Amino acid sequence: MTSDFMVDGARIMAVRRSRGISRRILANLVGCSEEWLRLIETGARPLDRLSTILRIADVLRISDLSELVGGEVALPAMGAQGEYDEIGHALLYPRRLAGEPRESADRVRRHVSAAWDVWQRSPRRYSEVRRRLPELLLMAEAAGLGEPEHEAGSARGAHGAHEPEHEAGSARGAHGAHEPEHEAGSARGARGAGEAGGAANLAQVYRLFSAFLRGCGQHALALLAADRSVAAAALADAPLLHSVAQAELAEVLIHLRRYGDARHLCLSAIDHVDAAGPAGSALAGGCYLTAALAAAEENDVPRAEEYLHRARLLAGVLGEDRDDLHAPFGAAEVETQAVAVAVRLGRHRLALRMADGIDVTRLRARDRQARYFLSLARAHSMERDSASATAMLRKVLDTCPEELTYNPQAAWVVDQLRRVDCAVTRGELREITLSTRRVRRLSSAR
Repeated sequence: MTSDFMVDGARIMAVRRSRGISRRILANLVGCSEEWLRLIETGARPLDRLSTILRIADVLRISDLSELVGGEVALPAMGAQGEYDEIGHALLYPRRLAGEPRESADRVRRHVSAAWDVWQRSPRRYSEVRRRLPELLLMAEAAGLGEPEHEAGSARGAHGAHEPEHEAGSARGAHGAHEPEHEAGSARGARGAGEAGGAANLAQVYRLFSAFLRGCGQHALALLAADRSVAAAALADAPLLHSVAQAELAEVLIHLRRYGDARHLCLSAIDHVDAAGPAGSALAGGCYLTAALAAAEENDVPRAEEYLHRARLLAGVLGEDRDDLHAPFGAAEVETQAVAVAVRLGRHRLALRMADGIDVTRLRARDRQARYFLSLARAHSMERDSASATAMLRKVLDTCPEELTYNPQAAWVVDQLRRVDCAVTRGELREITLSTRRVRRLSSAR
């Protein structure tokens, strides 16, 4: 996370004392040492891991993270969001079943890639991904953890009970006599590669959790998932994946109105990848587009235009659109995002003029097509053109019908059009609403 996200330890100490909880008790309940907590409270050590912040907030019975963190970041309330409960519960409380057969890292990677493909291309992407996510997380965690700590400890304990230290050393020496050092190093390297692959899979699963929850408007949970994705990517020692995870985190921060943090995170991600290669250039271009959106939300026109210009240059270097799991990017991405930036800046007529020359079929992912049509629907609705706005909603319905069911931005546009109460579009809006309800019933039945 960025430094601006760090919690003021003095706030934790003040709330703890107001609850009548000693530092030792809080440390025990959170699962940390008393000395670590003292360093946090006195400001000698930063606290910027969201997962730890959530544990502290839970123990101190804090229902709104704004008491500890600047900005409006409410804790997720389980049971309040109907069909999203299972995903929130899977993220917060994954069930780890002992004795379950573990998949290989390569097999998990294939499952993760398939789930991402569904998210980007399926017209039923929300319901299908929602069904896959809990099991996918369990699979990735089991494959990535290797031997569970308690099992490893038990094994050591079982040997240790009957094997004195000097005999253990002799045994290691006996094995070493027949195991050359380079073979032992190769074994350690293989284990390290396996752990890195497991961490990479876990990072992609958490990133998919974040994308799904962000699409549903569950931004507190999306922030937690994105934070975990960044942490897992760091363990994977994969700079490109780490930057991808940071870009997803920046997307969530935009929805939480942390625009400066989002821009900073995007630029940091760009700095840590090699933009010379195609994958690095595509990722850098995508980060510039996200940074442009954050700047537009701040009404910072010069920065928004600068970031769009840099993205266009990178798209020109690439030459053709990249349809990549990590960072889909190209000229079509730049131009559709430029429309979204113009809409966010309140330049609705300019956005609609820019849209005239865009071939949306070049966007291969349905989620990006749907977001583009939603941007145009918003621009038309702000221009009081109900007929055109409704036509864009119809395109969203044709492209990805579940988008109108799950995406709060779509609900906002529909609500704006209802308030206008246009006789021309009233019947079509009613039909779109009925179609949305049918999609919701079908999604719930799956």
